[in-house]
Amino acid sequence: MKESVEKSYRTLLKLYEEIPEASVCFNITGCTIEGLAENFPDVLEGLREGCARGQFEILSSASYHPILPLIPYEHAVDQIKHNVELIRRHVGFEPKGFFPPEHGYAAPIIDALKEAGLEWFILDELVVKRSHPDLGELYKPFWAIGAREKAICVVRAKPISQGLWAASVGGFSTDDFLRFCEQFPDDFLLVSSTDAELIGLHWAYGPTWLRECLQKLLKSEKIELVRVSDWLRDHPPSRTLFLNAGTWAHDGKFTLWTERPDNVSLHRLCSFARLKVVTAEYFVRLAEALGIDTSEVKPLLKEAKKTIYLAEMSDGYGWDPVPLRKSFAYSSIIKAEELADEIIELVVCKVRRR
Repeated sequence: MKESVEKSYRTLLKLYEEIPEASVCFNITGCTIEGLAENFPDVLEGLREGCARGQFEILSSASYHPILPLIPYEHAVDQIKHNVELIRRHVGFEPKGFFPPEHGYAAPIIDALKEAGLEWFILDELVVKRSHPDLGELYKPFWAIGAREKAICVVRAKPISQGLWAASVGGFSTDDFLRFCEQFPDDFLLVSSTDAELIGLHWAYGPTWLRECLQKLLKSEKIELVRVSDWLRDHPPSRTLFLNAGTWAHDGKFTLWTERPDNVSLHRLCSFARLKVVTAEYFVRLAEALGIDTSEVKPLLKEAKKTIYLAEMSDGYGWDPVPLRKSFAYSSIIKAEELADEIIELVVCKVRRR
């Protein structure tokens, strides 16, 4: 994280501080917030100051970056709520938008984000087009139907999002970016997103390119840089659509995170570990119903749940993960089972002594 902070995060905060009229949205995961709070609190303070200026909007996500449709609904809700709470606590911002990890989507995700008080989410146009290949006015937000709720879907513009990566190897200029944006009328919302680490850490010229691009966009009479929630407040959607499940992976499916032998093994082992942790939780609840003091085991249960969430983190499953990340997922599964066993044993001992 240290290199990302020094070469990207602080660089971006300084750049936007110098161009205060350039509104921007930052998506940040809970595990990143926790790391910054412990080691680099100045970054969080920079985000807080940008929000206070009315320049930044902070988007929430799921705390430990899982592929949400591949984990239990309850886990998805917990991780999304936890992410929102960390943003409130450390940045002082009330998020309304949501950035799903790896743009993994299925209808119940809408219900999960609504439970956390969120109103809209970004989804890659690949996922949207797989459901509605002939959809006109692609970059106009619409209401998306969930299992029981609905939320506003904002479509990520793939040409300018991928264009940022192409720019890092000289294949996309700031004028290319400007030309793409200027072709649309002013009631379209164009969202471009990329990893913050691209600007500076992975692409040394990135900050200069971004500065030049922002300056050209601000000078354009056809473009306005806005925070998404501000724009949606003034432009409520009129369409309602149902979207099929998918991700922004090359095939739009979940195969990247499910089909490799290690992934098959991880998903199977993780499901067993989840069951054991749930069983341990029921033991704790039963003990409480019997009037038994469970204060000793409550911290262990909290740790077991967090360890399962870490095992669900997408880093160990997709995009050809390095062995260390796979090993971390396996070790998290084992640790969760060990904690569950310890909880059950402690509760049983307390019941026997009662």
